[in-house]
Amino acid sequence: MASVHPGPDTRRVRRPTWVNDTHSALNRTSASRVIEPRTVEDVTAEGELVTCDRQHRAELFRHVVGGDGLFGIVTAATLSERIDAGALYGDFQFAIDHANADFLRSGILSCYVPTGDSAPIHRRQRRLAQSDCNRLIEWAHRDKTRAFAEFTEFYLATSGRRYWSDTHQLNIYLESYHAALDQRMGRGVHGGEMITELYVPRERLCALMDDVRRDFVRHPADMIYGTIRLIEPDIESALPWACGSHACMIFNLLVDHDDAAIADATGVFQSDWYRHLLGLTGDQV
Repeated sequence: MASVHPGPDTRRVRRPTWVNDTHSALNRTSASRVIEPRTVEDVTAEGELVTCDRQHRAELFRHVVGGDGLFGIVTAATLSERIDAGALYGDFQFAIDHANADFLRSGILSCYVPTGDSAPIHRRQRRLAQSDCNRLIEWAHRDKTRAFAEFTEFYLATSGRRYWSDTHQLNIYLESYHAALDQRMGRGVHGGEMITELYVPRERLCALMDDVRRDFVRHPADMIYGTIRLIEPDIESALPWACGSHACMIFNLLVDHDDAAIADATGVFQSDWYRHLLGLTGDQV
């Protein structure tokens, strides 16, 4: 993976591309990337179109860039990039079958580096279609090892592909997918994925993953999806969600909509590893 040290890049309309660099690996890290607004054009609640930055209307700027869309409608922005050496985006999606020796120990790391050009991208390059997403979700419920194998094969096969920087993180959202899935599988009960995000000290990540693995092997939870990402603190926004440099552990667990299943899901967060995690991170969880 090449290191990159580009200078400030200020733009309104240029669309650089990223190249996907995918590895089947464990304990790899990627550098952080911050897209930094220089100026923002905002329609306020009074219907006034204003331009703000760090010097002009600075308080409005602070709320617009970090206010979760609560402080007006952004109609235009001038952006600059602060880039550390290495990959600019990435996540590590790990094996989810608790009966497999690779469970929470190996996975697929997909990361992205800038190409430095805006060359056309082939319209027919391989992507995950809606039918692919439906199939992978169903296998994640029926056969987790097969689901992870297919997912890994796709990402390894697309390593080196190029994507637009402003769309590469977009994905298909399958509306009401679980109702259709429950019917196809003849489950007889409605279910859904409980999304869990835990923010942990980076130096404790591997030890905590081992703790979670031991607990989930002893007390299996129906994990449908899991990934690890790195986050950096937001020191500028009015409503910052990231308060420190952490690793984000994401577990999506299947929970049926009945009292027994909900009680089991509650038990996941009464385990020793979770209490230990709370002791390490306090209100960062």
